[in-house]
Amino acid sequence: MKKTRFCLAAALLTATSLAQNQYVYTNDNASPATTGAPNTVSAFITNADGTLTLLPGSPFPTGGNGSNGGRIAAYDITIVSRAREQAATSTLAANLLYAVNQGDGTLSAFRLDPSTGNLTALAGSPFLIDGPPGGDYSITASPDGRFLFVVNDATTAIRVYTIAPSGTISAILGSPFETGTNWLGLKVTANGRFLIAGEMSGNSAGVFRIAPSGSITPVTGSPFPGSGQSAGVTATCDASLAFHIDHNQDVDAYKMTPDGALRPAPHSPFLTVTGFNAGLTLSPNNRFLFVSDPFGSNGASSISAFTVRPNGALSPVPGSPFPASFGPGGVAAITTSADGKYLYSYMFVYSQVDVETIAANGALTDLGSFFTGFAASGSGMGIASFPVPSCRP
Repeated sequence: MKKTRFCLAAALLTATSLAQNQYVYTNDNASPATTGAPNTVSAFITNADGTLTLLPGSPFPTGGNGSNGGRIAAYDITIVSRAREQAATSTLAANLLYAVNQGDGTLSAFRLDPSTGNLTALAGSPFLIDGPPGGDYSITASPDGRFLFVVNDATTAIRVYTIAPSGTISAILGSPFETGTNWLGLKVTANGRFLIAGEMSGNSAGVFRIAPSGSITPVTGSPFPGSGQSAGVTATCDASLAFHIDHNQDVDAYKMTPDGALRPAPHSPFLTVTGFNAGLTLSPNNRFLFVSDPFGSNGASSISAFTVRPNGALSPVPGSPFPASFGPGGVAAITTSADGKYLYSYMFVYSQVDVETIAANGALTDLGSFFTGFAASGSGMGIASFPVPSCRP
């Protein structure tokens, strides 16, 4: 009887997960100096056919100011999704969204309602994260939702914050951590053991070991050689492979050792052909790697798709690169849906989100683009989806 009840509960949980609404969020990076309005986060619901519909009340004010410019490879929005049992009281937030206000060096924090997708600003938000403004910020959270990591490419420090049950943040002991180099783009491995960062003042990928307290130390040999100035980093679910893109055509592929060291994969680096890398993401099953190019072939936005081999080598998906809705100045920051069916790209010049379906072989088909509701063209740097994409078979 107990086994039957357990199976029934598991089946109901699976059905509930499959029925979960899917949402897409963008950090619009709006600046009053250029648009007459403060920064906002735009929110969409994914329809049954993959298209997007702007949520009522969107875009949501952040309470801070964007810069309406900067490095389009700076991912400045992230979602923390905690187990529902952690939200047992009204003071606990199961789902949180954080967005940087690039213009004033603050971080806005929202409670995310999974039933509606609506965002509610937390008390005390936005929080100061880096003193006077300047440079472009990238952020990422640990998979367990305990820590938030922040870099500003104009400084050489990495800041680490604890995330309280309520969603408020506070610097951990020892933060900021001086590294001696500038970084852009961050990724915590799925096991929570390592923080990967793209180097701006060199051509490398840095790897830092994360202690239980959240403090970080570089692993032996870090930073590891790459092809050029960083435009982003990511890693597979099992932390056996890592990838780094530069602002040109190169994709660096690495084997990642258990101690966090990076070793070049066979035949690395690989070329995206189109010539200006701006964002990258893995499919939830880690079979495919996608790299965006806002200027693309003949000035048109495009997305390159690669099959990921077990040894880290990359093979172009037939038909790659695939066209996006607009160009030039289109797709940059990218992410997938949690079920791996869709690829979402923030079209920063047009203040729109491009949607592509992902076929079983990794090929992309464009479904069109959808207006964020942000009234002026800007330079949005971040996009995120909910439920948060996680490892899938």
